[in-house]
This record gives sequence, C-alpha cells and structure tokens, in this order.
Amino acid sequence: MLTSFLEKVRKEGPGNFAYILGEQWPAYWLFEKPMDTNKLLDKIDDILKERS
Repeated sequence: MLTSFLEKVRKEGPGNFAYILGEQWPAYWLFEKPMDTNKLLDKIDDILKERS
C-alpha cells in the first residue's frame, strides 16, 4: 500500500486517527509518499527470494 497517512499522523497527532489505527489494515507492506523506489525494489527482491 502506498500512502501519505503516516505523514498526516505525525503532523496531526495519533488522536485524530485512533479509529483507523486500531483496525487491521488489509495490506502486508506500507510505503509512504513520496516513495523511495530503492525500498520498493528491495522489498520486491525479498518477496521473490522468499518464493523461489
């Protein structure tokens, strides 16, 4: 999942997002915007290595 959500939590504080933070998100990996493409490629590489 690619999101700017964590940036908003840092700026506005976790209180405003408590209802979301307590829920289970349907994502295994979370990347923040702007995305670091090296981190994404490293994660893809890790996933492929696990499955081979």
